[in-house]
This record gives sequence, structure tokens and C-alpha cells, in this order.
Amino acid sequence: MRVVIDDGGRAASGYKGEANDCVCRAIAIATERPYQEIYDALKALMEPRKRRRSGVEELTQHKLMETLGWTWVTPTKKVHLREDELPSGRLVVSVYQHSVAVVDGVIHDTFDCSHNGTRRIRGYYKKDIGSHDNVQGMSIERKKLLDRVTNLLALSDSTGFEAEDATARDKAAELVAKYDITMDSLKDLEKFETISEFRVGNLPSYEFTLLDAVGKFCGVLVLKVSRQNAGYDYNFFGKPQDLEAFRYMREITSTQQDRAWMDYLSAHPYCARQRISWKNSFANGVAEKIDALMHAATAQQKAMRQDLVIVPRHEQAMAEYECLFGKLGSGDEYGGGLNDDGYEAGKNVFLSKSVISGGPIRQLSCGNWKMER
Repeated sequence: MRVVIDDGGRAASGYKGEANDCVCRAIAIATERPYQEIYDALKALMEPRKRRRSGVEELTQHKLMETLGWTWVTPTKKVHLREDELPSGRLVVSVYQHSVAVVDGVIHDTFDCSHNGTRRIRGYYKKDIGSHDNVQGMSIERKKLLDRVTNLLALSDSTGFEAEDATARDKAAELVAKYDITMDSLKDLEKFETISEFRVGNLPSYEFTLLDAVGKFCGVLVLKVSRQNAGYDYNFFGKPQDLEAFRYMREITSTQQDRAWMDYLSAHPYCARQRISWKNSFANGVAEKIDALMHAATAQQKAMRQDLVIVPRHEQAMAEYECLFGKLGSGDEYGGGLNDDGYEAGKNVFLSKSVISGGPIRQLSCGNWKMER
């Protein structure tokens, strides 16, 4: 991998000698901003008691990159610091105890940190342009059009009615011809990807349970991964359409939970200390409702089409994840007191199935199904 020796503008800013400034240097180079500007921004974000320490903590770097409009990407497979394994464009790449700017496959640093292409990366920051890696540079209108064609083809595969099947396929063929859509572009929307959310501490048990239930409904795997220094990455693994649905459903259920809790507190003003048990019960109620809905959907669709293999979307996401990274652990156990009112409120939550591409059940014709890799 080619290396360009670059201090990011440190010497030009009046600093002398060597320093443990890889984070500041990498961000300045990748974002094309003055070294002093990045230095001051990092210093402002650091806690006063930690300013004398050498280097920059991950959380501080993460806060600044978010402020600058850059997004953290966790690879869905093993990726090394190599030109052929990284996307093009301007990146701030994180390896063990080091950050480095990579511009169109070229390392910009004060030394070659690639270890001859064997150094594994933990992830990278890239400029957020409002779309996922696999549709980078694609307009919102184009993405909506591809989603429309994908949904029509999914409807054609899943319906048990001949007329509906023919109408959906005809409409999809019309859009493909009119807008010059290739099958490769449709396949790109079916690739799995990971979105990470960094937390300094653990999510509350009720929040994780609720996220896990919503993820199951949307076909998204919810995982917790410890970071090397401190805190956790909460990774959401799924297909782009499912991740979009997950974001929306997460907001819906969270808002309903807050509203239901305030209603409960108004009716029971002396029960404020029951907040944890109530929210745990609410999450359990949502999980039970989702299980019931998916069981009913599976039975109904199987009755309509006996030639289908019914594969819940979250199970396909789990199978794909395990193909890439190996078996998942058993996970954490979540307990807590029970609250009947919270449980009933959870079972009565509103779940908008219309936001999910193809619904929670992925239907695949017998004999033609292959795990997409």
C-alpha cells in the first residue's frame, strides 16, 4: 500500500518535535481542515482532568467525527489496511492504538503503519452523505426507485394470486426498462451491513430487550461488542431496507413507551420507583406481541403457498452473521421485577408493518433458495 509522509500540518502550525497526535493528524488530513482547528476542537471536547494524558480517547474522537458529519463504519468481515480491502474516498481508519488517514487507497501518515498489509482494522470513519456504503453517491430518488422495484419483485414472489403476481412483475419490468435499472444495482440493496452506536456504559436492560424485539420484527440483529479501551459498540446488522425500518420502529416504540409510562405515573403517582420493573415488563410485552404476530404471519403465508420456505428475516440475518463471524454467544440474561400494567402496555404497542420491505417474513421458493453472501 502506497504511503505519503504527511504530518497533517503540525509543523506548519508551529509545533516542534514528535507527539502522540495520530488522531488529530488523521482527522486533519482526511477532512482537509487546518491542524490547529482540529487540535482545538479535540481539546475542547476532552475532560479537563484528562487533558494531560497522552493521546485522545475513542469517545472524544467519536464525538468530534459526529460533529463534523462523519459516520463510523464497522466492517462485516475481516478487513486489513490494504487498498483492495478499503473503499475509495477519504477515510479515518482505526487500528489498534492508532488512527490513520487513507485517501483513495493511499496512507497519509508519518510512517507506514500497514505492517505490509497485514494489520487488521477495527473500523473507519467516512463522510456521511445520507446513504449506506453500498449505495454511496446514489440520490435519494434513485434509492427509492430501487426500493420500489425490490418490493414489487418481493410481492410477486410472495403472493398466492396469479393476477397480483403478473401485475407486480409487469410493473417491475416497466420500471427496470424505463430507468435503466440493472440487476446488480438491485443486488446491492440486498447486501448486509452493520451500523454501530457507541455507548460509554451498558444500555439499560429494558432498552436492550426492546431493541432486540424491534430488531427481530424488522429483520435486524442487535449485538453488543466491548471496545478495547472502554464502553461498548451496539451493532445493528441487517439489510439496508431493514435497517431503515428498524430506525423508524425504534423511534415509534420508544415514544409509545415514554407516553405509556407517563400515563401510568399519572394514574399511580406513588409508583415512581417502579420505573425499571414497569419498563422491563413493557419490553417483554412488546416481545411477546412480536412473537405472536410473526407466528401468525408464518402460518398464514404458508397456508397460501405450500411451495415456499418461510425464513424469518432476523433468522437470515443471524445465519449470514454467523457465516461471516462464527457462532454467536448466548448473550446477557436480563431480569427484573414484573409489572402487569407495563406488560399490557407493551402488548398494546402499535407496530407499523408497512415500513418493512416485504414484512417480517422473507419468503423464498423451494429449491431456489440460497443464502445471499
